[in-house]
Amino acid sequence: GKLPFFANQQIPPGFDFPALDLTVEFDSGTHILTANGMTALRSLAAALSNPRLANSRFQIGSHFVQQGGTNALTITSRRASVVVDHLATFYGIDRTRLVPLGYGSGKLRDAAVPANPINERIEVINVDKLQ
Repeated sequence: GKLPFFANQQIPPGFDFPALDLTVEFDSGTHILTANGMTALRSLAAALSNPRLANSRFQIGSHFVQQGGTNALTITSRRASVVVDHLATFYGIDRTRLVPLGYGSGKLRDAAVPANPINERIEVINVDKLQ
């Protein structure tokens, strides 16, 4: 059977779903994509358009390194939504397959060095095991 899945649900630690991390560039401290960010999303769109993934759903999780008074949760929520909007608008990816979620700065890849650029990323998680 499948586990329940809700739009604003973070994937619990310990659950091992197929996932990949992408470096998608945004203007510093904002949710505005750069040209390099758009190029990275072109590659993601190509993968999501693969017929083997045509019926798969993905959580688009955004992670951000806290900077001063910046609200990381707000920034990541907006960035995740921008990624979904871009994929749907420019590449025709069905929005119902993509669930945007901002994780803020709470799920760092390198907790010992929070400013490490590896921590600021878009995480694409296949949530097919959830319903």
